[in-house]
Amino acid sequence: MSVLTNYVERLEHSIARNLSILTGEVAEFELLCRQVVESGDALAGRQARQGYQRALARFEEMEKVSLVLAGPRYRRLTEPAPHRESSTLALRARYYQAFLPVERRERWDSHAPRLATPGDREPQVEPPLPFATPKAKAAFQSMVDHLAPGEVVSFALLQGEPAYLDALPHAPFGPRGVVERHGAREVRAAIHHPLLLTPPTLEAIVYDRLLGRSPVGRAVIFRLHDRDDLTPPFLSALRLHLARLAPGTVLTVNPATAAVA
Repeated sequence: MSVLTNYVERLEHSIARNLSILTGEVAEFELLCRQVVESGDALAGRQARQGYQRALARFEEMEKVSLVLAGPRYRRLTEPAPHRESSTLALRARYYQAFLPVERRERWDSHAPRLATPGDREPQVEPPLPFATPKAKAAFQSMVDHLAPGEVVSFALLQGEPAYLDALPHAPFGPRGVVERHGAREVRAAIHHPLLLTPPTLEAIVYDRLLGRSPVGRAVIFRLHDRDDLTPPFLSALRLHLARLAPGTVLTVNPATAAVA
């Protein structure tokens, strides 16, 4: 057995191992999430969140390995697994659907009114922002806060190979766009534009400026009409949609469907 063949087998084993662990734990995770929603137990809630984060880490590891195996050097050595991708997507959807009510309850509990005590100050509830750096956060917040009638902000989540993302232009959408790299394989972008710019047109722009030269990259676009569309967990929902896309695809979702698994 060649070194290359052995390496491919280890990668395939890594995917199979993660899939087996996730399959074996999903029923227990669903039960834990139901208990959290019914009881509101804070400790169980933390356990559910940690379990969901561990599951996401395994799904992301599987996706990274799959991208490696899809490369021209290893593709000819891999064994066909036609049902693995659909099984993985269905399993990921189970984890997401189980955890979503937990996240909604946590959000409700954190925003629930309580009796005021002397010295209390009005809590500042900030919308979730999909950017990390202060400059990008401020620019995105300004976009959403200053939307005029007939305008929207489109948020694009893109995943692709690190080498390709490294070569993207610094400001592909001009001074009115916000683009930020997240990790090795993800880019987030926001574009402030007229509502008349239709989803197919914007998808073509995103494809041309962010995706056009990537053989395996894919992107999902979320149109925000006001601050209420920032309701969490929209990033998790977008990642779930993104995982279902074929390579080279750009898809637009709207606030009504973004949280549908």
